[in-house]
Amino acid sequence: MNFLGLHIITIGLLVFYANVTATTEPKPTLYVFGDSMSDIGKFGQLVYGIAPRYPYWQYRFSSGPYNMAIGMSTANRTRGWHLSFAPTRILPSTLDQIHSFKRLTLDFKLQTVSAKDIVVLEIGANDYLFMLDEITSGRTSPAEFAHDLVSDVKQQVGLLQQIGFSNIVITNLPLMQYMPAARYLDCEVVTARVVESYNSELSRQFSNWAQVSGLNSFISIDMARFFELAIMPSISSALGLVDTTSSCVGANIFNLLEPSTNRTEGIMKLFIDP
Repeated sequence: MNFLGLHIITIGLLVFYANVTATTEPKPTLYVFGDSMSDIGKFGQLVYGIAPRYPYWQYRFSSGPYNMAIGMSTANRTRGWHLSFAPTRILPSTLDQIHSFKRLTLDFKLQTVSAKDIVVLEIGANDYLFMLDEITSGRTSPAEFAHDLVSDVKQQVGLLQQIGFSNIVITNLPLMQYMPAARYLDCEVVTARVVESYNSELSRQFSNWAQVSGLNSFISIDMARFFELAIMPSISSALGLVDTTSSCVGANIFNLLEPSTNRTEGIMKLFIDP
């Protein structure tokens, strides 16, 4: 899946990452724990001939290689794991992924986490897509979904702290109601309610997390606001985005904005290059 939210995450992280690593040696490692929107899986194998790291949820296919290979190299930062899993509602989940990493670090001592390392937790989009029928049918309300998902995020952030991470980045949901598929499925209104409920709950729960948790830094990336700005005609045209309303592959593909490889690279350079 091509998903602008991931581009936004990568852009924000690279700016933060470049600032942290400007004058320090050795450089910190960037870790990404997320759903298929941040997946390097099959696409990475096709493009680079590199098999995904174990454990890995099979059959994913998305734009992850462009975000990591182009984005990281643009910022001259190529070291780091890029781990990708399905959402918390199905197995294997990001929680499974974090537990697996915990075994490597704390139990088997096969991986060391530095106090300067940066970890990103990017979930929520797939959780909503997986729960779409439950929510649109009224069996689960947007508020209930938001509460449950934020609880999952808090649990996973706590586990990342146990592992030893002191610099944690989380993301909220982008404006998924603008996905072409949301229009095709006639769920724009309920999707907007879900995004608003989740982002408000996430902000409320984590507003003072950095102060009370003892972290060196805790950053929440506002993908919703970034996306809101990116689809404005004046800005989207400046970014070279010709169409922000139609799916380029078909109605069943959950695309927000469908940038080409060159366009993706251009967006990265726009925000990263001096």
